[in-house]
Amino acid sequence: MQETTVSVGSTVVSNSSSEVFNTHSLGSCIAITAYDYNARTGGVLRFMLPDYNLSPPKAINQPTVFADAGIPLLFQKLSALQAERRHVKAFVADGVSEITGSDMFNIGERN
Repeated sequence: MQETTVSVGSTVVSNSSSEVFNTHSLGSCIAITAYDYNARTGGVLRFMLPDYNLSPPKAINQPTVFADAGIPLLFQKLSALQAERRHVKAFVADGVSEITGSDMFNIGERN
């Protein structure tokens, strides 16, 4: 079994039945898992921010930091491995608001 860790602002996809994805300590980040049972293809996206307009230069270099840029990229990568959007089941995890008191960015809440 090959284990791949999905870090903040990254996405991984595979059609190998011997590959397992994991991620740790999501906090205010969100992980989206997606799997096409027919194509036996799956992927994970772990994004940190909701909107690439928060940092357009960063979105060019690392679009998977942002939900609105990373989610389409996840589905493009799945499609390249023969997944069909109509067969994909997706699940979302975490996105908590960890900071108490004055959190001027409200990242967890916005995600």
